[in-house]
Amino acid sequence: MDYNELKSLTGLQTRINLVLIHWDPIGIQNFGVFAHNVYMEYVRYIDPIIEVISVKSELEKLLLNLATDVTGLDIENKKLRLEIERLVKRLIEIYKEEEFKR
Repeated sequence: MDYNELKSLTGLQTRINLVLIHWDPIGIQNFGVFAHNVYMEYVRYIDPIIEVISVKSELEKLLLNLATDVTGLDIENKKLRLEIERLVKRLIEIYKEEEFKR
């Protein structure tokens, strides 16, 4: 994906991407010169998130798997679980807001 393709994201896709950028489990924002890539780094996770966003347990499972695969943290890590809970809550809020706009 390039920057022009970012412009074609829907409102929901853009908002999910921004949530993932803010979460930044990879820590790409700390890579200095490569930090600008953060806008494209998480786009590949948007569609899988949208597929399960209406089922909280599935969304939680997806994000936990993503986080543990990317960060190497243990799935039982309490801090990670709290982050995932907050992330799930925010993503579901965004989904409902975007659905309400339709």
